[in-house]
Amino acid sequence: MRPLRRSRVVRARRLLLAPAETTAEATWGHEIETFLTPTGVVVYRARSCDDAVRRIEEGGLSAAVLMQHQPAPDGVDVFSLLRIIRSIDAVLPCWLVTRVMTRRSLERALDLRVQSMIQYPAGVEDLLAGLRKVFSDPSSEN
Repeated sequence: MRPLRRSRVVRARRLLLAPAETTAEATWGHEIETFLTPTGVVVYRARSCDDAVRRIEEGGLSAAVLMQHQPAPDGVDVFSLLRIIRSIDAVLPCWLVTRVMTRRSLERALDLRVQSMIQYPAGVEDLLAGLRKVFSDPSSEN
């Protein structure tokens, strides 16, 4: 009797971009989608912090990229959103994209266990490199 073939089922990888980008930052979201979509990654765009929290609560995400807006579209500070995310999913890989990086904001981000804090617009390659690692690691599947 021949051994059964095992088919390999690959789950869709899922990335959350939150909150929705302003016009100036839309290129980041587009660049991330253009880079990841052909590899089978599904990119969700949260239009508000509430939308992001709902998506996190649903589960099944592999990573999140949080955009720090000045001011935030719905008045919620990105660090507050990150605290909420950590209360729901303590290990979800998160990146924080910001225009202004200060020592204080970097300390806050590290306390909330972000993978990296990246300054917009210069750090897109760093972000994509980090995402590439998450989505190529089979242990990151949810």
